[in-house]
Amino acid sequence: MNQQTIKKQFSIEGKGLHKGNISKITFLPAEKNAGILIRNNGVEYSPSVDHVIETKRGTTLKYKNSIIYTVEHLLSAIKGMGIDNIILDIKGDEPPTLDGSSFDYCSMIKKAGIVKQNVKKKFF
Repeated sequence: MNQQTIKKQFSIEGKGLHKGNISKITFLPAEKNAGILIRNNGVEYSPSVDHVIETKRGTTLKYKNSIIYTVEHLLSAIKGMGIDNIILDIKGDEPPTLDGSSFDYCSMIKKAGIVKQNVKKKFF
């Protein structure tokens, strides 16, 4: 099985579920072996269990001066769609709620297209 990324970039904007602020996420294709990268508040990092600071009513990630609330629907859609390499440029503090699940994220990823990359997937 080969690694995958999205074919073309796309953006979404909307209100977050818990904080209620407007956020915008631009999804960008990433090079092979890049992994999932979050860009927020001037820093870039990979989501990791080491960055989880809260799990009540949602999963919150913190890295340096970046705090992103309620990431679970966004990240599960990316993994569920088989995306290995992607850049998430997040302007705001929480992904848009959309329909309250991962469904709309999955639909948008499918619409953007998925591209196989010329390198094997890494498995734990």
